[in-house]
Amino acid sequence: VLANMVLDADNLKTSNGEIYLAVDNLALKPWQSFFSGPRFSASDGKGNLKLWMGLKSGQIQTAQSKLNFNQLTMHDRSINQTLYFDQFKANTAWHTIKNGWELTADQINIEFEKKLWPENKVVVRYQKDTNTFYVYVQHMLIEPLMSMTAGQIPSLSSVASRLPHGYLTDMQFQLTNNTLSYLLTRFTQLGWKTQSSTPGVDNLSGVLNWQPSEGHLAIDSNNTTIQLPTKKPIVLKGLNAAFEWKELSHGLRVSMDHLVVNHPDLLISATG
Repeated sequence: VLANMVLDADNLKTSNGEIYLAVDNLALKPWQSFFSGPRFSASDGKGNLKLWMGLKSGQIQTAQSKLNFNQLTMHDRSINQTLYFDQFKANTAWHTIKNGWELTADQINIEFEKKLWPENKVVVRYQKDTNTFYVYVQHMLIEPLMSMTAGQIPSLSSVASRLPHGYLTDMQFQLTNNTLSYLLTRFTQLGWKTQSSTPGVDNLSGVLNWQPSEGHLAIDSNNTTIQLPTKKPIVLKGLNAAFEWKELSHGLRVSMDHLVVNHPDLLISATG
């Protein structure tokens, strides 16, 4: 531990300075209360930690860390769910902003439930006055995303029930008072399970721009499979389409820019 501090023992709220902490082979279990936040708590795991903090008037203004943990166990209190990470590595930087804070993490390497994620980058910005989170994630696997957020975001519950899978890239979304206000992302290998009255789909790729009252969907996929209930799967060599929708005072308006469906026995081409 290294520190360069100005301290007043009678008034710690005036403390200023910098602190550096480095710990190797840190076992988290004895320190559960220290690594506990409003929603997540780290209850087990072992690894290395390097931490830099800057304090002003007794408050943390900046923080940077380098994390390398194995067998990390975290508990999400909001949905009463335990998350197991076989490996978690990241460089993080946190600082205060006007009416909130911002967290940036890069060189993130995660092995979650025996599945290795692509190296990742995350940005989270929080505005306290509006209770708004802005989140950017470079790479996201859809299955764990649904398990971690469906309980917190009611609008995602119906989506999660379809057991979606696939990858999201350059995903941006905003939450205000736990309500999703916009989502922008690329998606690849997207699919969901067949249900009694609706078909399942596999291997969709495209871009989604969603807002509560309007949105845009562009699809550009090869070898997409459509599984109708009780029917043989249909494999499309190509599927290319673009749609927009908008809620109006008298109803919902859906516009199609174009649609191209390429099947070995059928070719459909249409414009809106």
